[in-house]
This record gives sequence, C-alpha cells and structure tokens, in this order.
Amino acid sequence: MAMLLVCTLTQAATCLKLDSKQGITHKYFWLGYELPPEPHAGYYGSLQYCIRVVTDKCGQEMLDYIFYARTDLSNECCHQLIKMGKVCNEKLANTLSQIKEFPRWSGHIYDRSVQAYDKCLKKLESN
Repeated sequence: MAMLLVCTLTQAATCLKLDSKQGITHKYFWLGYELPPEPHAGYYGSLQYCIRVVTDKCGQEMLDYIFYARTDLSNECCHQLIKMGKVCNEKLANTLSQIKEFPRWSGHIYDRSVQAYDKCLKKLESN
C-alpha cells in the first residue's frame, strides 16, 4: 500500500493509507500522488502533530494558494496557519516539494508556502 497525498493538507501528514481499489475522484491535479519516504522515523507523525490545528477546509485553501488556484487565504485560515507555526509550515512545504510528480512546482511549493505564512502574519497583525 503506497502513502498517498489525498484530499487536503491535513490529511497529507498521515497520507491516508488508501487501498488503490478505492479510487479517488477530485478536480485538483495534485491529489493522489505518493509522498516521499519519511526522512527519519516519526517524521510524518510529527508533521501530523504540527497540522492538528488546521481544518480540512483551510488545508484545501492552503493547497489552492500554493498551486496558484487562489490569491489569498481567509482570516480563519490565516489564524490556523499562524497557530500551526512557521517551522511546521516549512516542514510541510519541504515534504510537498519532494513529491516526484511535481518537478515543475518543486521550487514554487516552498516559496508559496512561506509567502502564505508571511502574508497571513501581516494580515493578522494589521487587524
């Protein structure tokens, strides 16, 4: 059974161990790709701990932002992203950028993730 990136950012850390027979239907092209092997034991567990504060809806917003499907994140999602923390955001971005099927996106994933965090920080500080 392969580890798959399946619906949302929150599920990416656990990678939803899906049986290939289940099938995945979703309009987003980045779904259903195999994540890289854990760099060390417990890495994905720590990543899941990082993103425990992010809802599925916000996770989808973040992925939409990273892959240029949206230009901004909602205030609610910004709160969750900031609560998740900069280190966790960067850790998740590094993991997503290593998905072998995303070669044309690999440089953008990390940059867009950091950009999202910085934009949210400024947005929340101005409120």
